[in-house]
Amino acid sequence: MPLSSNLNTRPVPSPGVAPGTANDTALNDFASRVTHMKGVFRLTAEQQRPLSNCTPDQWLRASLWWFLKGRAGLEILIRDRSRSTDAQVREILTQPHVDLAKTWWIITEIVPTHIGKHDYAGRNNSGPIAAAREAGDHVSADLLESSATILANLTALVGSMSRNRVMPPHQSLIQGQDTAIWLEYPSFAPDVSSMLSGNASRSLVIESRTQPQYSTPLQSMPLADTKNDFCYARMFVSVSINTDDADTDRVTLPCVLSVQRGRTDWQIKINLCSQNELVNSCVQPGAHGNRKTGPSWENVQWKMRSRSICIDLPRGFTLNVVFEEDDFKTLRGIHEHTRKVEATLQPEQDEKLIHEVTLRHFQYTDSSNTQSFPQERIEHCRVRVFEKTLTRNEGSGARVFHRGYRLLVITSPKNKTLSSVNYDLGKDRPMDFQFVLDAGGASAMNIKINEDKRKRNLYLTFKESSQFKRLYEVLNGLIIGPDESVVVAKSPLTSLSIESASQAEGFTQSGNDPLKSLQWQELSVINHDSNDPKREHASTVLSENLRMVARHERGSVTDRLNLSPGELQIRISPSGAATLSILRPPQVDLTLSLINSSQTPFPAALTTLLHTVRTAPTVRTLALPSLPALHALQLALTGYVVRFDALASSFAIARRRAVVPLYKKWEATTARVQLVRSADERAVLLAFFDGFAHADALAFRVKSTDVFEMAKGAGNARWGVRLVDAKFALPPQEAKSRKGSGAGGPTEGEEDGEAGEERMRRRFVSLDSLEYPAEHDDVTVAFEREA
Repeated sequence: MPLSSNLNTRPVPSPGVAPGTANDTALNDFASRVTHMKGVFRLTAEQQRPLSNCTPDQWLRASLWWFLKGRAGLEILIRDRSRSTDAQVREILTQPHVDLAKTWWIITEIVPTHIGKHDYAGRNNSGPIAAAREAGDHVSADLLESSATILANLTALVGSMSRNRVMPPHQSLIQGQDTAIWLEYPSFAPDVSSMLSGNASRSLVIESRTQPQYSTPLQSMPLADTKNDFCYARMFVSVSINTDDADTDRVTLPCVLSVQRGRTDWQIKINLCSQNELVNSCVQPGAHGNRKTGPSWENVQWKMRSRSICIDLPRGFTLNVVFEEDDFKTLRGIHEHTRKVEATLQPEQDEKLIHEVTLRHFQYTDSSNTQSFPQERIEHCRVRVFEKTLTRNEGSGARVFHRGYRLLVITSPKNKTLSSVNYDLGKDRPMDFQFVLDAGGASAMNIKINEDKRKRNLYLTFKESSQFKRLYEVLNGLIIGPDESVVVAKSPLTSLSIESASQAEGFTQSGNDPLKSLQWQELSVINHDSNDPKREHASTVLSENLRMVARHERGSVTDRLNLSPGELQIRISPSGAATLSILRPPQVDLTLSLINSSQTPFPAALTTLLHTVRTAPTVRTLALPSLPALHALQLALTGYVVRFDALASSFAIARRRAVVPLYKKWEATTARVQLVRSADERAVLLAFFDGFAHADALAFRVKSTDVFEMAKGAGNARWGVRLVDAKFALPPQEAKSRKGSGAGGPTEGEEDGEAGEERMRRRFVSLDSLEYPAEHDDVTVAFEREA
């Protein structure tokens, strides 16, 4: 069978293979030491089969076989000698020396006879290989190229032998060493032979386009990396073929197994090859492979106790491969490593791939594990960002909650060593970014991860500045999705604070609010698009997309508001300022990020803040520069349009006595009053107080059927409106006080006994879940001016 002329499968000469002057001298020395063995090899080969009946491919396979056999034996010899305490080095003829001598004899004596009638040495300056191809003699060209590759590897190996002083003795007699050139293999039935050679198909239909698989000897038994594949290891194994029939003969076949990986694949493949062309099988990478032509890794079972693997072949045949213990561990380790690296590319449960980019360079440093990833800069690494979510089934249906990101950086499959780093970001620590310009002006990002006294840096250099910006926006939830829109776009933001709802743990009370020192720039609100053409704004309750993005000069805060009915609790400043406060239950989807943080305590303070947000109710307070900006934010978060907003000089509730027809007046001298309206024309009156003993905030519906009367007062409350028999709800403590005693206010001691968090909740209202209006009293709201 002719040698293949496919240029893409030829071995790539590596730097360690190219012979130099010292190596050439060592090869000549080796030849002089083993030249007396040529006659023995020729005689042995003739006894097994006539030399004229052997094809060039068979000779090349034999030379490769004995080269790999000899090199493996020498590695063991050198390793054992390095452990020996005997300082005296003696030249002793060993089996590896004889095996390498067989390779030398085949390449220098036998192979030239097959191209002896064509002398391409002096045809042109390009060399004999190019001359043979120009002449159209591809068989001779491939034979010359393959033999040159084998000879180059043999020369490099002999040079290493000379440096390590393991050369064979001069003219040593062969005593007890194996001089056989050809291994004996049994003859199998045609169907079994086709199975072993890799030409059997799982399909019962003959496909006219399917050609028998053929590989060159250097493809079957690679000596080094090639243009298409990396080569990691070669090991000699014992192979037997089995069937379901227990009476089938178990014949052992000596083979060499090569562990390779394609330069575009993530998983390895293994090539099984016998010295002759009987066995030539490949386990393909991936979980599926091409089931019509050969097995894949899903057809492989690992047998740990027997140090073997079983490969399921078509038509009920099984190939059993037995290893040496060290070789089995090596193959298992390489396979598990590549499998795990490939697995990181796929989304885990409740994950979604949201971004991918290829870097120009990547460098990783880890203070506690320097072996987890190469220390030098690696080109063309891939970055994948997965959004982690939690799906929870509730009465309203399945709800999806954001749970941070998984950042993956993985080397390109074009790198021989596959490595990856995985980190969860945006959960219990702020993301710390450093933006720099790399050498040559390329945009670069350094992500710092410090936890448990372990410092790690992920240094990413991008091909384009847009890729740099995009990754930052993805990790901070700033990207506008295909079904999303910006409800509030880059509104100026004066300040943002987050404090614990429990006053004893408040950041502002203790003076440790890390957000105070930041210079806030802008605020945006993002939500999903409205599904109702009649509604301009989408619903904010149970929205999985609603989030506020607050930017400051050193980073951003992304606050997601995926809330159930009644959980969005708001409060407007009673002083009339453009300030909105939101009471939030403990949440784990708040994202904080820093850019170019140079102060060490600052990230630590933000970490403490994140811990409080995750474990306790908190209050966010946003200060905006104007009332229109406040009203736009209210609309974006609640879905209600603010139709009226003013400070009332008096807010009075006329309370009926329980027995006698008398009234007691509860009056707040200052109140912030808003009238808001939803898209379905629901009007709600909001009132917020400061220092009013009976309520901190009220929210109740106002209907067109309600009775309104003009009311005039005195002093600063000259102009007023009376809501006759208004229906509203008082805070729980006030309702309990009224029912229990009929008095006008809470009893002494009851207010002192209220928990801090419950007291805080009384200050907020929920527009989407108004409390049942148990009170029916007149409410009078008065103002200083008529208009």
